[in-house]
Amino acid sequence: MRALLTNLIDYAGLYPPAALSLPVALSNYKQYLASPESWILNRLVLPVSELDNITVGENWRVTLLVNDEPGALQQQVESLETKLPRKLSLPTYCEAPLHCINGAFAKVRTGGLTPNAIPMPAEIAEFLCDAAARRVPFKATAGLHHPIRGRHPLLTQPIAHRPSCTDLSMFS
Repeated sequence: MRALLTNLIDYAGLYPPAALSLPVALSNYKQYLASPESWILNRLVLPVSELDNITVGENWRVTLLVNDEPGALQQQVESLETKLPRKLSLPTYCEAPLHCINGAFAKVRTGGLTPNAIPMPAEIAEFLCDAAARRVPFKATAGLHHPIRGRHPLLTQPIAHRPSCTDLSMFS
């Protein structure tokens, strides 16, 4: 199990559904690194704009969200995420159409804050098949907090109406 799951989960506490403040997200990451389950934890995901506002721990591993090449970085920054379709100076995950990605990894969004940001299962299946056929490594983000597809967005506040257990229309 460890061979399969080691370093599987990036920590993106700044982003929904958690949407924590920067101090709380940094404190959580530090605490998670010290836990017995730290073997499953991978990188802390941060916007590049916050990098100068924090002290990065020596044993931290960081992924930066960037709009372009970030320039010189601390050694703890190991990878980048962008909407550009190409590799930057570090291993890069691109949230771009798979067929446009050049020399980089892919990033697939599996949920979001609005219903139109929640892909249909067939879209995810098509992405997985295409990524496998092209041999493009990828990461999935957003929406993986729920094992069954729902029509509700990822929210930091509770939604007004929660479907009952007998309302199976939400699983279509």
